[in-house]
Amino acid sequence: MAQLARAAQTDLLVLRTAQRLAGSTTSYAGQIAAIRAFLRGYVRFVRDPLEVETLKAPREMLLEVARSGETWGDCDDIATLGAALGMSVGFPARFVVLSFGEAVDGHVYAELLEPDSHTWLELDTSKELQGLPEIPEAQRTTVFTL
Repeated sequence: MAQLARAAQTDLLVLRTAQRLAGSTTSYAGQIAAIRAFLRGYVRFVRDPLEVETLKAPREMLLEVARSGETWGDCDDIATLGAALGMSVGFPARFVVLSFGEAVDGHVYAELLEPDSHTWLELDTSKELQGLPEIPEAQRTTVFTL
């Protein structure tokens, strides 16, 4: 995920999409909110095939949006796209994993660092769709800061 997000941040399609989203507002928090709104509006949550882990490249997802008006993916696809979009316009990004019981990798999402408040803002758009409970901070694991 980290490797795909890093590589995608300089892809022209990812960069232009992020610039268009960030340019719609003047505050950093507003720019992050615009990226989250894009993910919520254009990325449909669909689980991976049973017992198969797939990961879509951000460019591929944006090309699907351009062709058909939407794309699909699971939580790691959405997190990778969100991180790539945020990093394209200068936001530090990180991935957070939520653990459920014995599972170590139950759910993942991206966060972007809002520079004015030095607060990590989450880009999670699939937690509600999956019916996941609110997880206490102690059970959240920062896997990788990009």
